[in-house]
Amino acid sequence: MASADQDRRGVEGRALSPDAWQLLVDSSNDAYISIDGDGLVTGWNAKAHELFGWDRAEAVGRLLAELIVPPEHQQAHLQGIERFVETGHGSAVFRRLQLPALHRSGRRLDVEFTILPINDPVNGWQFHSFLRDVTAELTEQRYVRLLQRVAVAANEATSVEAAVRATVEAVQSLTASKLAHVYLVDQDAEQPAIVATNWWFPSGDHPLAEATASLRVAVGQGLAGRVVATGRPAWVTDVGRDGNFPRAAAALASGVGAAYAFPVMTQDRPVAVIELFLEQPSEPDDHLLDVMGSVGTQLGRMFERERGTDELRRLAADREAIVSIVGHELRGPLAAAHGAAGILQHDPSDEDRPVLDVLDRQLTRLRRLVDMFLTAQRLEGGAVQRRRALVSLAQVTADVVTDGEFIDVQVAVADDLRVLADPDHVAQILWNLLGNAIRHGAPPVVVGADRHGDVVRLTVTDAGPGVADELRPQLFQRFARAPGSPGTGLGLAIVRGLARANGGDAIYDHSAAAGSSFSVSLPAG
Repeated sequence: MASADQDRRGVEGRALSPDAWQLLVDSSNDAYISIDGDGLVTGWNAKAHELFGWDRAEAVGRLLAELIVPPEHQQAHLQGIERFVETGHGSAVFRRLQLPALHRSGRRLDVEFTILPINDPVNGWQFHSFLRDVTAELTEQRYVRLLQRVAVAANEATSVEAAVRATVEAVQSLTASKLAHVYLVDQDAEQPAIVATNWWFPSGDHPLAEATASLRVAVGQGLAGRVVATGRPAWVTDVGRDGNFPRAAAALASGVGAAYAFPVMTQDRPVAVIELFLEQPSEPDDHLLDVMGSVGTQLGRMFERERGTDELRRLAADREAIVSIVGHELRGPLAAAHGAAGILQHDPSDEDRPVLDVLDRQLTRLRRLVDMFLTAQRLEGGAVQRRRALVSLAQVTADVVTDGEFIDVQVAVADDLRVLADPDHVAQILWNLLGNAIRHGAPPVVVGADRHGDVVRLTVTDAGPGVADELRPQLFQRFARAPGSPGTGLGLAIVRGLARANGGDAIYDHSAAAGSSFSVSLPAG
């Protein structure tokens, strides 16, 4: 061991013979490197070749700074050597150090080493080090710190945005990623979309930020789209060669070689995607992706808490809306049924038969309204029960059109087309869509269906004026109605809720040339 006087000074010594020294270092289980006073490599063993990718013939005689020292540390490395050679003193010698290094491929790693300087009477100063790869150990420590910082951010942040920003900043820093960016997932849009936030870490102008600004990504498109489609982290090994990375040119221009992303999940649905970029093409790091999955889960809890607060406020407003709607929509049918019942207390005659019809129609309307409220309540509470079966779309469409006495309805559904869903739910979906088309649209109303792979798409179109642009974002929300429009505003919300409960979805097709077109996707049978 070095004495106290040697703590930061070189050791005066005599060099061993080259053969004896090479035999000694080759027997070591650690990488061995030595350099001279100019920073040129003079010693290199087999373990150094294994650790850094350069063999001894390639390394000896070259500047160590050019081989394994990251660019941001090269100047300090060379200045430190020069200062020690001039003064015989240095702050880095005889100390255990942990610093980043570079593999020949450009991959970064962390090494632990101690520098032993020896002043050779013949060759001058020689700096000897045995190096050990501690990447796994330090990475695990960084991941633990990362999860701790995410937990603190999620608990202390006053808003979702603040929690996301704090989390992504920590992720970018502790994973040594070059860039990081956040998308939000708009599940309430006509079609789910991944929307860029332009929250970049570190902030600044670069081609990738310009290419991402105001971007709306479809599910399955690009890195973020893949994450939303699967609900799992994803990795792009080489952005320049990936067939589904539309921003490849901008990424390469920003000095990016690889990328990965992970979802922020709430109740099995992604609400955000965090993407990170690495400088060099890199193979997937499964452990890193597992940690990022945990980060996404923790951050998702913040979304759930904020959503829960918003939900309480919305429920209070919904209760008021329910009182108003029930008072308006149920009062008329009940009054008509009550009056007709009073008349029927006497013996009915042929003249009274129309009154019986009125009573029947109004009571039927009342029953459907009550059923609608109960279904909406079950959907809201996640208590909808489904009985999956093979359902003939042609048959259930014919039954709904007949039972509902819907007129001016054209049915174009193949007899052999089937879906795997709850039969009552499929009937309710059709009933609501047809009622919506008759109430708000204009004839002819057309029911169609076609199959796309494992999905059947059911469409209901009409020739009415269509849906106003300002109403479209709220179209499938509960109690969404245009001012002065009849109905409860629950029909389309129930359509989407039942479709999703059966493994599908419902959208409004704004690309229709005229009128309104609603599309429901369900698993094919």
